[in-house]
This record gives sequence, C-alpha cells and structure tokens, in this order.
Amino acid sequence: MNTFTALSRRLTVLLLLFFPLILHCTPTPDSPEYVVQKLYKAVADNNVDNYMSCFSFKGFDQNDKKMMQSELKLALNITHQKLLEDGGLQSVKTGILSKEGNVARVTATVTAGNGQTGTETISLIRENDGWKIDLLSELKESNFSF
Repeated sequence: MNTFTALSRRLTVLLLLFFPLILHCTPTPDSPEYVVQKLYKAVADNNVDNYMSCFSFKGFDQNDKKMMQSELKLALNITHQKLLEDGGLQSVKTGILSKEGNVARVTATVTAGNGQTGTETISLIRENDGWKIDLLSELKESNFSF
C-alpha cells in the first residue's frame, strides 16, 4: 500500500470518528446559537435583511417598531464600518448559557481580523418562525428608554 492510500484511510477513519463531534459543534438553523452567528455574519456582510431578521419586535407598537428598525439599521452601518477597520470578522464562537422553554441566553465571543476579541451575552426568544434576539429584553438590560 502506498503512502497516499494509507494517509487517505487514516483521514477517513478520523473523519468518521470526529464527524459526530463536528455536527454537534455546529449550530443548527433552529438553534439560538445559529441566530447569533447569523447576526454577526450579517454585520460582516452589511446585509440589512439578514440582520433585521434576527430580531424580535414583540411588545413594540408600530411606531416604536419603525423607530427601532431605523436605529438598528444605523447600528448595523456603524458596527460594519468598525469591523472593517478592525480587519473584518475572523470568527464567532457561541455557547448557550441557559435555555428554558422559549427563552435562551447565548454568549458570543467575536474575534476581528486584527485579533481583538469581545464577548457579550444575548437574550433570545422562540417565536413561530424560530429563535430571535429578544430586543425588548436587550433594551431593558441596557437601561434604554424611549
């Protein structure tokens, strides 16, 4: 057996052994972690539609919802520019702090291209169309008022 064949077999065995772990570590589209990763990818790509789809506007009346959408779009532009200045998005690592019923808290450690990292905790709620960032809870935690 030549070296290439032996190496190929070893890699195949390793992949088969670790494939379940890889799948377990990758958030599924129906998970709170996935939404948080989607949020940061949308920031990196400056993708307004994907960014806005990450948020729940539950508890907002129409006027407040429109105002928050405008504020979020502005925040997206500012954060995208800052991320570009820091060398782009290198990685996002997420972990679930808690998950009970329709409520979850996720930590996100974000690493920029220049090596700077930041960690934050994000509250999510499950709605009919999946997990969303609980904007109302996030605003209350930051002592934001209208």
